[in-house]
Amino acid sequence: MPRSLPTVSFGPEVVKALLPQRPPMLMVDRIRGLDLAASPPRLLASRYVSANEATVTGHFPQLGLVPGVITVEGLAQAAGLLGRLADAADRWRGDVLADLQNLEHGATLHAGFDRHAGREFLDWLGSRELLHVVGATNIKLVRPIFPGCRLDHTVSLTRRLGLGYRFAVQTEVDGVLVAEGTLGASTVEAAWPP
Repeated sequence: MPRSLPTVSFGPEVVKALLPQRPPMLMVDRIRGLDLAASPPRLLASRYVSANEATVTGHFPQLGLVPGVITVEGLAQAAGLLGRLADAADRWRGDVLADLQNLEHGATLHAGFDRHAGREFLDWLGSRELLHVVGATNIKLVRPIFPGCRLDHTVSLTRRLGLGYRFAVQTEVDGVLVAEGTLGASTVEAAWPP
């Protein structure tokens, strides 16, 4: 998955509109790259890891180390973002990227925010199914991850069949591979309002 992605910048408020997780379990800070027209569709999401996080301070108290399960959860959430956005690209009557940019403008108090369009898109997202990861295959944690870094999660939607999805996933820190594998997911009814 080394090909570069078109750069986008959607912050935490847009991420929270797309995912049900909330801090401290929200493992994605920003969507940094997105290509829904590619074959396969791809997304780059990032998260900054702080030395003050409970999972870091309690994992190995003498050595700040990010638990592997936190990395896998970040990959799963990035896959959930891509699944929702790929679904929106197929089913939403509007322009998904323009609507996401509109939400980002509203969250960052930029001029040009269209409150009506933003609410309509959020209502539509709230009525859609959510993705739940049902399997992690061949996940390899290649290198340890230490606090103070940015995790870059790249996910590709490699297969969609009925309610099932398969994603090729990888995480890099400063361009160095730290984790990779495959995630499987399935859709379920949405049970939360965005």
